[in-house]
Amino acid sequence: MRRFPAQELREAIRESTASIAQFGDKPIDVRLLYIPKAHARALHPDNFLVVGNRGAGKSLWWGALQSKEHRRRIAYALPDAAINVETDVSPGFGSKPDRTNYPGKDSFRQLLEAGFEPRLIWRAIILRQLEAARARGPKRLDWKERAAWVKAHPAEVEELLEKVDVDLQRQKQMKLFVFDALDGTADDWKTLRQIVRGLFQVLLELRGYRALRAKAFVRPDMVDDPEVENFPDASKLRAGRVELEWSKLELYNVLWQGMGNAARGKTFRDVCEELHQTWKKAHGIWTFPEGLRTDEDVQWKVFHGIAGDKMGAGQNKGYPYTWLPNHLADAHGAVSPRSFVLALKTAADETADDHRFALDREAIKRGVREASRGRRDEIKEDYPWLPEVMKPLVGLVIPGMKKDVKARWQRASTIEQLKRLAREQGWLLPRRLSRRGADPDGLVEDLEELGVFQVMSGGRINMPDVYRLQFELKRKGGIPPVK
Repeated sequence: MRRFPAQELREAIRESTASIAQFGDKPIDVRLLYIPKAHARALHPDNFLVVGNRGAGKSLWWGALQSKEHRRRIAYALPDAAINVETDVSPGFGSKPDRTNYPGKDSFRQLLEAGFEPRLIWRAIILRQLEAARARGPKRLDWKERAAWVKAHPAEVEELLEKVDVDLQRQKQMKLFVFDALDGTADDWKTLRQIVRGLFQVLLELRGYRALRAKAFVRPDMVDDPEVENFPDASKLRAGRVELEWSKLELYNVLWQGMGNAARGKTFRDVCEELHQTWKKAHGIWTFPEGLRTDEDVQWKVFHGIAGDKMGAGQNKGYPYTWLPNHLADAHGAVSPRSFVLALKTAADETADDHRFALDREAIKRGVREASRGRRDEIKEDYPWLPEVMKPLVGLVIPGMKKDVKARWQRASTIEQLKRLAREQGWLLPRRLSRRGADPDGLVEDLEELGVFQVMSGGRINMPDVYRLQFELKRKGGIPPVK
């Protein structure tokens, strides 16, 4: 196995992963941004529904599409995505408060209480983005007045939209509205379903225009809810739905892109050159070769030169290239790129400077534990009830029987606790629990849908390490849980 210059590569990993790990909180340096070819459909303006779990990149692309610099990079890297640098992109909703562009949760609630249909609220948001209604609509920046104007002037709304559409076509331009973090519009599933259904109606309506487009980044549990699709033409949603997925190859490509464009990236590029993998530079950004992008054997050799070729002394301890993503996968086999990068960052930070490899295998294991902690914190933001559900299961050895899981919940009065906390904290309850009452089987199904549980044959329940470690469940022969 070829020996790589460990210290220099370790520094390149530290530098690049520290920046990439923050995606979603602030824009990534465009040089470090890896754009998977598999995401071309998700970014294409004609595909209006992008579905992905927490950490899959929804907020990353929501933000990148609003940046002219990042659109330029997408247009160059992914011509099939049909992204124009000059496309005017506006936020229709997001995790950060922006009362000028869209109402917050409290304003949404007031608008609904005032009798405005969610569909009309979203249309008011779109007209605000177009700046079209301001000349003939309400002069004050008040969402109630805007919604009232839209409700009272349907013909004028259509006229304004058609005029803007024609003007944009004449200028050979496009207007794209992007929506993210929709769970931030409501505190209960009944209200959230209404709001999301209204947005989906508007997404379909905009399909009738040629230069007006909209794209919503949503969680799977929102779009898969039967009540959300309870409106005419809802079946068309499936035609515009694209899943955000990251293969093992693409996860490692995130690392290569960052390392090759780090301040010490020349060392890594030179290593690749020795393996007949030549990098090219365009627009100030280094692009790694096709072999490193698409050939698993090449990736295997490079990563094992970085981390060694064994995860332990024995023959059955696994290979670092496959071990790392396998231990970060959820129950659906999906790996969050944020978890992957965080594990690598921790591994680089905790590897001794004099270690013979850039990454120590024990540090990689600690990286998985840290990624598990990060994953717990991430998913808790979307599903704050999850830690309460997992508390009674601490110490349980998995795979375990479903009946044992349900018995622990019953002894701890978990479902009653969830309902109480949901009322006090303003949480969204688990989706099926909100519809089916005190049904522990529905709760198991919700956890299975999230990828936290894997329901196996014979009524057994398994749990992937990325969740198991931080929620302190045990597995015979597995990595010990964090205490």
